[in-house]
Amino acid sequence: MSTETRSSKKARTNMGATTSSPSTTTTSTPSSEETPKRRLPSTLTRSSSSSSSSSSSSSSKTKSTSKKKEASPSPVPSPVPLPLTSSIPTPETLQASSSLATYEDTIETYLLARAEGSHDRLMDAFPPQFNAANKRLLYDHLQQSIRERLASSGEHDPDTTVVISRWLAMDTITSIQQHTKSDFIMREDSYNYEPAEDPTVSQWWVNFADFELFGFYGGPLFAQDEMQAMEHPVLGSVRRIMLRFKDNKDEGFERCIPHTRSKRRGGHATPILIAGAQRRLCVSTDANEKEGRPQGLYGNRFASADDEVVLQATKIIAPPTVTNMIAIEAPKGGRGEYTEEEIADVLTTAYTGFMAARIEADLATLRPLPDHPSPPTRTPALSSESKSTTSSTSSSSSSSDVSQPTRKLVIHTGNWGTGAYGGNKVLMAVLQMVAAYCAGVDQLVHHTFDSPSSRAWMDARELFDILIANNSDDGKVSIEGLLGELF
Repeated sequence: MSTETRSSKKARTNMGATTSSPSTTTTSTPSSEETPKRRLPSTLTRSSSSSSSSSSSSSSKTKSTSKKKEASPSPVPSPVPLPLTSSIPTPETLQASSSLATYEDTIETYLLARAEGSHDRLMDAFPPQFNAANKRLLYDHLQQSIRERLASSGEHDPDTTVVISRWLAMDTITSIQQHTKSDFIMREDSYNYEPAEDPTVSQWWVNFADFELFGFYGGPLFAQDEMQAMEHPVLGSVRRIMLRFKDNKDEGFERCIPHTRSKRRGGHATPILIAGAQRRLCVSTDANEKEGRPQGLYGNRFASADDEVVLQATKIIAPPTVTNMIAIEAPKGGRGEYTEEEIADVLTTAYTGFMAARIEADLATLRPLPDHPSPPTRTPALSSESKSTTSSTSSSSSSSDVSQPTRKLVIHTGNWGTGAYGGNKVLMAVLQMVAAYCAGVDQLVHHTFDSPSSRAWMDARELFDILIANNSDDGKVSIEGLLGELF
């Protein structure tokens, strides 16, 4: 078995690996009546290490080794006035909307903490601390640009509302109505954080988090997590204020701490969502010999690049765009076949993050500010694009025991947990599809970065169809049965 691809040869034989470019292929799910019960691959394995791509959609193998040597920035000592206020919705608020009322029990049971406030006030009170030279260079460059634009125009960039929420691992639903529709897109690229043109769409981007949320944003490494914090400087401020909450145990914020699991090893997932983060920089990390980066700037190469190269690779975004993020940590390490507990943990982690985004998107309808993410429609639907693969899963039933939010939810993800964390690309992709299906995500966009990952996504998509067809009965899909096949 090849440890490079992280998927078993038997899995590829049974699922029919695609040899042609996946960029223009479209697939659709046949109804359960048309699809005979098919056998699944017997193993979906992983190895303890793998080569990882230099993309914002994949983890860097060097990341874990660099983190061991790097200390987190010190929290800001008290008494710094808090720029955030606790914002857990009350039952009265939720009951005012028929769609939000359905979340009352979920919020009461699983929402650990929620805080919101002004983006600018948060940045002023808890400014990000970039310790690495090239990151300080970019942040100083950004600040200088802001001052120059203010001097020339006299206008400030519009402020936004930042919302931070931390969630307890949710119980995955045991079955789902077969009328549920989820659409999946594969793009062979990396994150670009492009804003949605449709104001009724709420977009979220998965952060491949460590246990310590943004714990290494200020150091020399430039992998997915650190790139997000550099391009969205407020994420460093989020890290600092959550450290303040952790150390000072401010009333109402005791559980708003920067940990994506209950404990570092073996803990259950506690996904953290950040809405309203302004993206102020765009740093190109691709290989470009003409611009002085023949091997790119990803990972450890960023820290050793010349100032001119780093500045030439950077574009200031003015006015800034707004990004919403789902920070979830995949299971670390492991070797060979997955255990039942590990598969269940992956699904629970992804489902909790996606369901929390579903709820946060719907909560945004309570105050539809121009800066705030707009909630999604509960009926997942995807649109095909050039250089992408689009597929959907649905049934013809139109029952409606699920409330209909007013907006459409789109979640962007990638090769989560398959780099330094050692996960199997096919299994991690299919479990994210199942999580999106269960959480009512309208559109799940998977950024694969390279052709091997695209082929793994195609295998995962076919595996998803098999699982749905094998476990559909009487208008419902059994999630318990689906997981039983994977086990």
